[in-house]
Parts: sequence; structure tokens; C-alpha cells
Amino acid sequence: GKSTAALRDEIFVQICKHLTENDDRNSAYRGWILLCLSISIFSPSAEFELYLLNFLVKFAQHKLWSEYAELCLSYLEAELDMDEKTLADSVHTKEVSARVFWDRTPSVATARKRCQSP
Repeated sequence: GKSTAALRDEIFVQICKHLTENDDRNSAYRGWILLCLSISIFSPSAEFELYLLNFLVKFAQHKLWSEYAELCLSYLEAELDMDEKTLADSVHTKEVSARVFWDRTPSVATARKRCQSP
């Protein structure tokens, strides 16, 4: 599953759906743990990453879940913070064009900045 982009994205979609308007604190807590673990193990596809970023930015100001959202954002940011050789290998491995890869990098920086603004 980890090597299939569509399956990875579906995992993220289901976790985000579980966390959206979830009033059960224990259930939401488990969902955030699962999301943090998932992002630390595999990344969303380039096509889905902006949706996931938007979701995380939405929760970055939440009083209960901001630390988890910011941790997830840092995992995504760390993945994009690569040297050129790793970048070339990553683009080839993930079957993503270099243009799409570079286009999404500012989105992480923008999301990070938005999370830190008062």
C-alpha cells in the first residue's frame, strides 16, 4: 500500500474524514496519532498534498489539536527539504514531475507561515 499513491491518499482522506467534526475526544486523539504516524511513514501524492495542507492549516490554530497539526506540517516540510540528488531520486521514485514537485514546495512554507501568524 505504501508504494501506491492512490491508496496512500485514501488513507489520508479517511483519517481526515474521521477527524472532521469529531466530538469524541478520545477518538479524535487516536485519529491525530494515526495521522502523525502515517505522515511520518509515507507522504501524500503531489495531487493530494495541497488538500492535506489545507486540512492541517485549519487545525493549526485549534486549541486541542494544534500541536498535532503542526507536527504533521513539520513532517511534510522535512520531506520537501532535500538536496538536489535526493530530490531527483524522489521525483523519479514517486513518479511526479519536477514541475509539480517544485510547485508544491512554497505551499508548505505558506502553510507554516499561516500557522505561526497570530
